[in-house]
This record gives sequence, C-alpha cells and structure tokens, in this order.
Amino acid sequence: MPKSQGSPRLTGPGPYDHVQIEANTVAFGRYEGRPSLRQTLSRGRQYNCTSTLYKTRSDAKCPEGSCLENFIRDGATTFHHQTCTAKMGCDAMLVVNARLQVYGIQNVRIADGSIMPRVTTGNTIAPCVIIGERASELLQNDHKV
Repeated sequence: MPKSQGSPRLTGPGPYDHVQIEANTVAFGRYEGRPSLRQTLSRGRQYNCTSTLYKTRSDAKCPEGSCLENFIRDGATTFHHQTCTAKMGCDAMLVVNARLQVYGIQNVRIADGSIMPRVTTGNTIAPCVIIGERASELLQNDHKV
C-alpha cells in the first residue's frame, strides 16, 4: 500500500478561489512499491512490445530503461479509490458528523466516499450509493414541515 499522503492548499481567501490538490502519487511521493511497478511494466513491455498486437498499433508505447522511469513518473496515478479524506465521526480530528454535515460550516454536507472512516475491501461504488441514498433521506427529512 502506498505510504505517500497528499494535501490540499487554498489558492486564495475567496469562496470561489480554487483548491490546489497535490495528490502525491507514485510520481511525487515516497512509494515503496515503485520497484514492483517497474518490474510489472517491464514484463508487460516484454509481452506487448513483441506481440503481433503491438506491430499493428502505430500509437503503442514501449518505454525501457530510464524512459521507463520517466514513463512511471509522468503517467503515475493512484491505484486506490480516493476515500476517507473527510472522515465521519465525533472526535476532534474528524470532518463530518453522522448527518453528513461538515463541522463548523453551516449548510454544507459531504455525501461521497470521502466520509468513509476506512477504505472498504471491495469496490467503493456500493457504499457510495448507500451514502448518497442516506444523504437524500437526511435532506428530505430536514425539509419536511
């Protein structure tokens, strides 16, 4: 599992100023899995770049050596779903309460995978659908007269 950690940064004081996100993925972060990624890509290259399929594709890329390292650096992205960045809970370090409301900010809720307290062992789509359905219920109940 990657041990790098990204961070957001405000670009200005206004509510419409963009947030700059440094994902700190393989390309920028400390990643102990880089040697196995390099080996995996090298093996894939050996297979794909010598196959008949490669010879039929004019846009195929088969980096090697230092080009492979650059390919990893330039094309790296996370291998994991972005979750658990605004964890739900009730201690001082958490961002969202059980009603999906952001602590300290009125009328703001978060309803996506970021509120999950830990990464699921399966795909994140099912929990995200449930979070969305729960958010819908909470909003409907808040607007009932």
